[in-house]
Amino acid sequence: MLFLKTPEDLIKSAFGGDVLDLRTLDPLSEAFTRELEQLPFIQDKLSYLNDGTLRLIVDEASTALPQVIDWFKSNGLDLPSAEEYLPPYDDVFVKLIEDYHANNIITTLDMGASA
Repeated sequence: MLFLKTPEDLIKSAFGGDVLDLRTLDPLSEAFTRELEQLPFIQDKLSYLNDGTLRLIVDEASTALPQVIDWFKSNGLDLPSAEEYLPPYDDVFVKLIEDYHANNIITTLDMGASA
């Protein structure tokens, strides 16, 4: 497997976009979660990490981060911390390899089913 991508492109390939980590005082309600997930720059479902951090996958961190902060302010929600998460490259490569193997298994199963 040969990659001819920048480190930023590898992160986007592995995670489906740029990654934002948000610290909220309390978890978002179901209604706020659905509303946030509907914003046009959000690429995937929101997820909470074990430490309570809210993780977002966005199309472009530099433009999405100010919009996320504005969304929290406009909804009267506290947001003590919001930042782009840059995963360690080991994690990026592990995720890429896992996705590669998962896609190959699916392709093999699909080909086997049609044979």
